[in-house]
Amino acid sequence: MTTNRKLLKFNQYCIEFFENFEERTGYSIPFHQNGSLRIALTDEFRSDLTARVQLAKETGNEAELISLKQVTELVPELELPAHAAVLSIPRDGFVDPKCVAVAYASAARDRGAAIHTRTTVTGLDIEDGRVRGVRTATGSIETRWV
Repeated sequence: MTTNRKLLKFNQYCIEFFENFEERTGYSIPFHQNGSLRIALTDEFRSDLTARVQLAKETGNEAELISLKQVTELVPELELPAHAAVLSIPRDGFVDPKCVAVAYASAARDRGAAIHTRTTVTGLDIEDGRVRGVRTATGSIETRWV
């Protein structure tokens, strides 16, 4: 296991994006920011957790190795062996993908986008390596983004 700096930065971007989703889009979504735990039961994974803590510190993220007592306080039902290592990432969370999609679609419509559902795409019009339009079963749509 190796910790990827780019992936960690992307995760940080996603957390910050969802923390500020309503400000960016005008639509609120439920972002359940309960934090996460990563558990290591082998030396290989334990060293990965240690590397993640170091990388988190270097990139301004919150992450810390916590004791088994702290784990029990957070998740009483979780029984781990004494040699387990546990990483806590308090800002982690999750969203309902459907809520995010609906909010994105609503924000896009507010900004002038047209969304065509249940439309069969038959081809793309490409000029100079860029999409210029979409051909559909019901006609062509000129657009710079697909």
